[in-house]
Amino acid sequence: MRELLCCSIVLLLTACATSTTVETEPQFSTTAAETLLDTAQYQREAGNVDSAAVVLERALRIEPRNPALLLELAELRLLQHQPSEAVALAKRARSLPGADARRADTIIKEGEASD
Repeated sequence: MRELLCCSIVLLLTACATSTTVETEPQFSTTAAETLLDTAQYQREAGNVDSAAVVLERALRIEPRNPALLLELAELRLLQHQPSEAVALAKRARSLPGADARRADTIIKEGEASD
């Protein structure tokens, strides 16, 4: 009887030890919009401003309330000599939580000065 009790306790403890293992998600998960943002930044650095803008427009269809995407596109619009659109995008981004207000204000000032 005592042996049976000891075996039961060992089995119970073994089961508890293995059931506490928790698998976590990978630490570095990237969304489609983040991948597109990276692609757009690469294209911009390569001098492909129009292609970068197209990629950001696609990213914004996925995440329309992403302030980083909006500000990146606003900067591209300034480079494309479209200041009124740049200002509109920057104002839209500034109204969202998590927006870089200083960056948005800079784009707004540059856009309004160019208009």
